[in-house]
Amino acid sequence: MTSVIIAIVTSYWLLCAIGLVLLAALVVGYFPLLKWFPVLGQYVPVAKLVSLLATGLLCLLIGVRAMSDHYSLQQARDRIELLERRADAVNSANEHEAGQAIEDDNYVTELRKSAKETPKNDAPALDADAAARIGKIK
Repeated sequence: MTSVIIAIVTSYWLLCAIGLVLLAALVVGYFPLLKWFPVLGQYVPVAKLVSLLATGLLCLLIGVRAMSDHYSLQQARDRIELLERRADAVNSANEHEAGQAIEDDNYVTELRKSAKETPKNDAPALDADAAARIGKIK
């Protein structure tokens, strides 16, 4: 909710509107228009006050907008860093799994070689290492 309020208060349209109010207050308060428009004489002190307030408000809102942009940029940097760490973790896990797959493939190749060495009468070729090889099968 706060981010929505900050987005509305620091929008370009509102900043432009405050800028226009500031410009109008500066024209009425500080330019010598009294000789052409004597009606404006009573509004000069109010216009000077409004110009000061509008200047302060404009500076404040531009500062808030800059800080909001900085905060958003910092959040984006933190998110990118987190995603890079996750990608590195996944890549290292994939490298480990690829190494394990190569080892398993080599082991299966060895088992196939030993299976080809079985006797022609289909009798099991059990040697001293047969139980260990069977136990390693996943």
